Amino acid sequence: MSLEDIKKSIDGINDGVETMRSKFEEEIKSLKEEHKSHKPLTDDDLKSKVDGLTKEFLAKCEDDIAQLEKKNEQLEIAYKRKQAEQAGDEVLTDEQKKQQDLMFGEKGYYRKGDVAFQQVDTKAMSTLSDPQGGFFVPVATSDKIVRTIRETSPMRNHADQITITTGSIEGPTDLNEVTAQWVGETETRSETTTPDVGMWRIDVHELHAKPKITQTILDDAGIDIEAFLSDKVSRKFARTENSAFINGNGVNKPRGILTYPAGTSYKQIEQVNMGHATLVTDDGVINLEDALKTDYRVGASYFMKRQTKTKLRLLKDGFGRYLWQPNFQQGEPETLNGYPIALMDDMPAVGAGALALAFGNMRIAYLIVDRAGIRILRDPYTANPFILLDHTKRVGGDILDFEALKIGKISA
Repeated sequence: MSLEDIKKSIDGINDGVETMRSKFEEEIKSLKEEHKSHKPLTDDDLKSKVDGLTKEFLAKCEDDIAQLEKKNEQLEIAYKRKQAEQAGDEVLTDEQKKQQDLMFGEKGYYRKGDVAFQQVDTKAMSTLSDPQGGFFVPVATSDKIVRTIRETSPMRNHADQITITTGSIEGPTDLNEVTAQWVGETETRSETTTPDVGMWRIDVHELHAKPKITQTILDDAGIDIEAFLSDKVSRKFARTENSAFINGNGVNKPRGILTYPAGTSYKQIEQVNMGHATLVTDDGVINLEDALKTDYRVGASYFMKRQTKTKLRLLKDGFGRYLWQPNFQQGEPETLNGYPIALMDDMPAVGAGALALAFGNMRIAYLIVDRAGIRILRDPYTANPFILLDHTKRVGGDILDFEALKIGKISA
């Protein structure tokens, strides 16, 4: 609303009050004329009639006058504020409008006097405006970085690990059996068979990242940008290799535990149906456990996605008791049928045909091979004026003992 509009509104209200006053005077004048043209009334009769008319008129207009006065006060405040804005030739901020209300408002200084300023900070300088002192109060900057938590599969906490100085590692496999036979005291001892042996091999593969930064940001940033980027890369490397340990196809990356065909022969992993086409069942859990040989159960764990754990927590036995056993000791994992639970975010969610659970001794089953740690090559020449931070890591992984791990498949 412009200043002219406010002024017109105020004039309109004042005109309305004048109109009501004029109407009242006309009613009195009409009464007097009526008195002259009829039988004369006594003074008491005339006074009584005038008083009655006055009370009736005032009762009728009392509410309208009160509303007009309230609106008039509000428009006066707006009018004075507009005057102040135009006088300063600028649009007032919310804080300046608040100060105007303290002066001209219903509870402001012009209406309430010094009482209106009892709760008001009257210093000339304040932090509310930079030119009035706000520049002297800088905002504190923290070196604490808020990070997004990204779930992963901590295979290194459960699998076996080895560091090598070459590009691959090999070892023997003993998969066959010798023969033996019972003989009598004087019977001939015939020749028995010897086992065939084989070799296993795990190659290391290169993981790579090369972020680019300028020398200026390295020099002027409030944090160590190079260390920040290296930390980000190392975290990404960890999540990337963990994903490969679960789902990698072995081509320029580690071979994952879920990528082998189903079966019980060498280089196959037995897949156990969980007893339902789309759900995890308690019978399926028991069948998965019993598929693992007894010698592997010492140190065995369950491996699954966090959402799968939620579904398992709801499973009960025939007596209504939960199969899931929470552990109330800090640092100790929760258990299912007495076996620890390891969360692997790269495992599939429960669904038709999904390989949603694994059970076994991962330290016996899987081997992670590191060539070395992360290597950083700082290159200020190739992309000058940028600096290339070339990060590389060589790592491999594969299953060694295929009988030490069983996979639970969501299938009837």
